[in-house]
Amino acid sequence: MVYIPKNRLITNLKTEKDTWVYKDEPDVFYNGSYWKLYTGQAYTGTGPNDKPSTQREIIEMPGPVSEVPPSMIPNSNVIPLNLGDPDPVGQNDIPVGVIRDYLYLTDQSTVDEQKRNVPYTYYPQPTEKDYRLGIFERYFIVKINEDVWKEIDKSTYEKIRSGDENWTSELWRPISFMWTLSGDRNKVNRINKQMTELYEKKAGYHRGKLIQKPRKGLKRYLLNRFTKYRIGDSPEDVNSAFYVKSINKLTFEQLYKVQERAEYILSGKEPEWLNDTKAKAEANNRSVYEQALFEANWVLYKEPTLVEPEEPKSKTIWRVSRELKLNQTRKDAVVQKADYIMLDPNSDWYQATVEKAEENDRPLYEQAMREANYVLYDGNPEYQQLIKQKKEINKIVKELKLINPAKDWIKEKALFILSGENKRWLKKTKEKKRKWNSENPDDQRTLLFQCFREAQWVWDNKESKNKKYN
Repeated sequence: MVYIPKNRLITNLKTEKDTWVYKDEPDVFYNGSYWKLYTGQAYTGTGPNDKPSTQREIIEMPGPVSEVPPSMIPNSNVIPLNLGDPDPVGQNDIPVGVIRDYLYLTDQSTVDEQKRNVPYTYYPQPTEKDYRLGIFERYFIVKINEDVWKEIDKSTYEKIRSGDENWTSELWRPISFMWTLSGDRNKVNRINKQMTELYEKKAGYHRGKLIQKPRKGLKRYLLNRFTKYRIGDSPEDVNSAFYVKSINKLTFEQLYKVQERAEYILSGKEPEWLNDTKAKAEANNRSVYEQALFEANWVLYKEPTLVEPEEPKSKTIWRVSRELKLNQTRKDAVVQKADYIMLDPNSDWYQATVEKAEENDRPLYEQAMREANYVLYDGNPEYQQLIKQKKEINKIVKELKLINPAKDWIKEKALFILSGENKRWLKKTKEKKRKWNSENPDDQRTLLFQCFREAQWVWDNKESKNKKYN
């Protein structure tokens, strides 16, 4: 492989479990070390110096690979639409130049903060009423220019579908369809698979007309789990399942596990267990399916007890926020991410959080908040870099004694230079910085400082373009 400068790649990265697949074999997961180019391309191995024969290009799964994807990217429900916004969320996805051009073209301020809602992933839970109907509606969106899917709630779906200006509606195509909840397993699998394939293609159409190529990736986003949420083969089975759920105080997650074990009993893989279940069903005047549910519940949970939290959630949030010194914005983001961690007790992230909570003798939700804070802020190199840049900007502003309206204009122009959108301007700025530092060893300048000097000169000399400056 050709030489690649170190500042254009990141080496020795580790994949999260089952989050990456081979580009040429998208059905095969890759777990292990990988490295990334500045272009976003990723390859197996620890770096470009590994043997070329052992390196293969990999891509990140477009949809969640577990009930709660262990994303290390901060989640937020807003995007920035101003140049001076210190919020790092969205800066990697939306270049500053794109934001600037959009605001200029639409005659909007580049300083005043504006935000629009971005749809977030929603994890639905069918109700008992849905199960008695046998179906419920699921809502999805896909990006208009790539196969990136999200499941959303009905309210968000209506906002995107109606083109609400407070949401990034123009970036998404919404679809919804009915999901079958009960019936023969093979039949439910076939129906839900066919519905997924049908509406996956319909996402490329509007009012019957093809507006873009048919979208793909929804089946993979759903992990091909077309029997998810299914309970029982008939309405009677559904009634039995909710009867067992009620008297044993099971959660839906526990009920799904109980049903899975019950179907194993009924499969006859252990004939003695099946025969014993049939005998008990006859003795207790129950259906075989209902008795299998009782058997499965006894094996899995016996006498489930509800564990009361050590302290109310609201108190935990208040206490941990004070300990971590979170402002309101960070607090809201941390709580959102902590709720995300707690969403699925079967996810790897949740299990790791439980272990750390026990190890540190902390309430579980407190540990989830600390995990969230580390992922979003303390352990996020992009956020730390942004904080470092913000401190440097404040220092430069103070040193140059800038005041408004010049301050905001110069700051915006300096960040524009630094962004490299005008490559020639950035190149000249770097040359001036090097020249200054070589001639002034006791007064070294950073590139950001030189960008401010460049912008300040433009402000001070708008009508004298031939003046020389340092």
